Amino acid sequence: MRAALARGESVTLADGRTIEAAAALGPPEPGASLVVVGDVDETRSLVEPVRGADALVIEATFLEKDAVLATSYGHLTAAEAGRLAGAAEVGMLYLTHLSGRYDGDAVAAEARRYFPHVRLAADFAKYRVPEHGRGDRPRPAS
Repeated sequence: MRAALARGESVTLADGRTIEAAAALGPPEPGASLVVVGDVDETRSLVEPVRGADALVIEATFLEKDAVLATSYGHLTAAEAGRLAGAAEVGMLYLTHLSGRYDGDAVAAEARRYFPHVRLAADFAKYRVPEHGRGDRPRPAS
């Protein structure tokens, strides 16, 4: 019954009463949008599909000083991830797949040169993506 109402359909109860979907539903509210991108070696093709997401989770395996190496392995730099987040106007950038060769603070700092709302995503950690747009955007980790 609940699923039918959610689809906008009327339902009839066992006692014969009919419930119209409009009587049971409030106005539609958009939910949070989350985009997760795995290993990639370019970002130009991602700007539009990612545009406006409340949160972007993306790899930042290398620093910009090692961009040639990043490209050869099919990975991004933190700078590229930051530029993508800024160009696509996302709400929050979560960096993942970090190389152990770099200090995490350096990776986050490089991305923040291009986009201010950056967090390093930790394995098995839980993060809250704002439910209604970017109005209550989380503050970047220090």
